[in-house]
Amino acid sequence: INTQVELLDLPTITTTGPWGKTGNPAAVNQICELPELGLAPQTNPATPNPAYSTVYNHSASLNNSQAMWCNKSFVGSNLGSGVNNPYINYGTYFDQGGGGHSINYQLKANLGSDINLGGTVGITNRDTQVFPTAPIINETDIKWILLSLKSTLTGNNSGNTEVELKYNGTALDLVDDYLLFYCEYKQSAFTVDNSSSDYSTWLNAISNSVPSATAIKSIDTAQSSGGNNGCWDSGTKDAPVIKDLAVNAPNKYILIGLLKGKKIDTINITKVP
Repeated sequence: INTQVELLDLPTITTTGPWGKTGNPAAVNQICELPELGLAPQTNPATPNPAYSTVYNHSASLNNSQAMWCNKSFVGSNLGSGVNNPYINYGTYFDQGGGGHSINYQLKANLGSDINLGGTVGITNRDTQVFPTAPIINETDIKWILLSLKSTLTGNNSGNTEVELKYNGTALDLVDDYLLFYCEYKQSAFTVDNSSSDYSTWLNAISNSVPSATAIKSIDTAQSSGGNNGCWDSGTKDAPVIKDLAVNAPNKYILIGLLKGKKIDTINITKVP
């Protein structure tokens, strides 16, 4: 991981808007399970919500959807057993004397989040040169990597952000290998679903329908086309460029969703004009 980002602990996963989504009525292929960074919309504008900043904690039990690091890479779900599988019972190796100081992650190997986007037609608001066919996302057991961008990429230094992921020297592709979401934080800077918010909430990097900061549709209320819930600016499948929302946000978050059976050993996050 480059030095421009910080790895954060994964907060509570929700299917409730505006951070997540549950179909109305709840049904198969109508769910988005995503981490909730804070209260949005604001419950009391006079008392702003603090920016989420909890770092990855090796001493605490991890969320079922948190990607783990093993042998120089982040590891997704459903990769089977062996030395490259971090989802094991650590008590077998490190807690021989008892005391419960090591955690059993064995049951987390095939767990993760579900993401369903695009409905039956697909995310039609997209770069048609990069995605000739509108993507339909129906993925299960996703493992998340939550990153906070550092000051060189935020505030008055804000600009568009390029995301490049690799494993074993090979570039990974958006949609095929991973999903990507983006969020900005600035006190009272956003309007999400017609309510004032300190957070933009999660914007889908596949959609190129980028809203203004005051006209955001949350992932819960956005149409399957991805309208007003996008952050794609330009780039390629293996190096998408995320659009800055032009509010000089002091905090920005990148959420990478590893699909089943995938790994990442290189994460490059850079500012682009």
